[in-house]
Amino acid sequence: MNLTKLFETQAALDEHIMQEHPELRGQNNLDWKLLALQVELGECSNEWRGFKKWSNDQDPRTCVSIDVCKNCGGTGIPLGNIEGGVDCWNCGGSGEITKNPL
Repeated sequence: MNLTKLFETQAALDEHIMQEHPELRGQNNLDWKLLALQVELGECSNEWRGFKKWSNDQDPRTCVSIDVCKNCGGTGIPLGNIEGGVDCWNCGGSGEITKNPL
């Protein structure tokens, strides 16, 4: 894990928030930042599912469909490819755009 990149990204997000909400400048914002961290850790834990010892479904959520591929319209074959046989480069032929929530 690249913590330097993580800190740089967080600093950029913090600056964006300060630009959108200048009333927060000069305040001690540590309390809401700690709460936001706790919320993110909770969301990560829910996707990981490893702590749910009572559940029959403990597999981590590593692939979640979020949209139909715009390049192939959900068919898995690129639009305009009349002959077929070629998987869509954008979705790998699945027809869906996915993400890893972890």
